[in-house]
Amino acid sequence: MKSIDFTKPVGLDEIIVVDDSSRKVEIENEFPCLNIHRIVSSERLFISRAKNLGWRKANSDIIFFIDDDNIVNHRTFVPIIDKLA
Repeated sequence: MKSIDFTKPVGLDEIIVVDDSSRKVEIENEFPCLNIHRIVSSERLFISRAKNLGWRKANSDIIFFIDDDNIVNHRTFVPIIDKLA
């Protein structure tokens, strides 16, 4: 989230976080400038089910998956947006 907050990619409408961990973190308060929608699951979903749940809740036409160990920079979305433009 820090790299997304720092980069502030153009056209980023929303960020959906699927939280299935036992350690709850209020990331909405930590990054108030990002439009974060957090989905909390009481059961462990693992990566595939979590991503499926996340994209079903998305309001955007374009979905981009980023895991918690990825870092976003100003070039992350450019090739994709250029191809779709």
